[in-house]
Amino acid sequence: MAKPKRIRRTSEEAREQILLAAEALILEQGPSELKFQSLADRANVAVSNVYHHFGGVLEIKRGLADKVIDELRADLITALGEEVHNEPLVFAENVMFRVYSILRSKRYAKLIGWIVLSTELGELEDFIKPLPAMIEVIAQHIARYLPEATAH
Repeated sequence: MAKPKRIRRTSEEAREQILLAAEALILEQGPSELKFQSLADRANVAVSNVYHHFGGVLEIKRGLADKVIDELRADLITALGEEVHNEPLVFAENVMFRVYSILRSKRYAKLIGWIVLSTELGELEDFIKPLPAMIEVIAQHIARYLPEATAH
C-alpha cells in the first residue's frame, strides 16, 4: 500500500497532527506503540518532523498532557455554563455529576492514566502543575453562580 502524499503544514498544524496521532495510538493500541516512526506514519509527517517538534517521548507526553488538560478544562467550563440557570443546590449537584461524568469518560481516563502510570515519579510533578490552576478556574466559575456557603 502506497503512503499518502505528505501535506505541507504550518509548524502548529504539524505539532497538532503529531499529538492527535499520539492520542490515537495510545487509545487504540496502547502506550507501547508510541514510537516516532508510528507517530510519523499516523500523522503523515517525516520522522524528522516528530523529532523537531518533540525531542523525545517525555516531550510528547508533556505535549499530550497539556492538550488533554486544556480540553478537560474547556469541557468542564462548558458543563458549568450549561447548569447556571438552576437553583444553587441543583446546580451544585448537577455540576458534581457532570464533572464526574467528564472525568470518567473513556478518553480522559485512559489518557490521564497512561500519563501518570508511564511517567517516572520525579517527572510527574511537571504533569500535575496545571491541575491547581484548573481547579481554581472551576471554583471561581462556580462561586459566580452560587451563594458563598453553597459554593464552598
